[in-house]
Amino acid sequence: MEAPSPIYSRQTLEFATIAKELCAYLETCDEAQPAAFVTIAHRLLPLLYYKATMLPRTEPLCDDPNEHSVTELQYAHIEQKLARMLGPHNDFMLLQQPNRAYTEEIRTASIAEHLADVYQELKNFEGRFRSGLDEAMNDALWEVKETFGEIWGERIAQLLPELHRLQHSGIDLSPNTISPNPDDVHDA
Repeated sequence: MEAPSPIYSRQTLEFATIAKELCAYLETCDEAQPAAFVTIAHRLLPLLYYKATMLPRTEPLCDDPNEHSVTELQYAHIEQKLARMLGPHNDFMLLQQPNRAYTEEIRTASIAEHLADVYQELKNFEGRFRSGLDEAMNDALWEVKETFGEIWGERIAQLLPELHRLQHSGIDLSPNTISPNPDDVHDA
């Protein structure tokens, strides 16, 4: 009896479901309150990370590289709306530098940019995986597992301490009221 294809494994299908859920949430979170957004991201991202570690290994089958469906405009839209929603809570200090070398320089990162990077990889996976063509689905699975190790897995790992801090440190995440720019106020 032949082993079932990795593209139809329980691990792959569970990962695909969570990836789709996160992408849909990031696309529709325009009206979310920052506190609710942080709560949902704080719950979904560790689950997504765990499910990605459980993905089966595959080898690419197609000679052509995978098509990427996320455009620069879509990426920028996700990043900008998240940055607006999170406001002053968007930037955070990276606890570990990407090259692991010691440095006294403190680097900051953006929650919105990290999530847009994750979104891009997951949405590209989702588009190819949904094709229903076994070879395309296999290559989508192979690529998302590869990019997990290279890009988006580390992005999630960097986000988790900051999301934990925002969730559990008593920080007021209420939307800030924007005060008028003093240069825009004119004497009547």
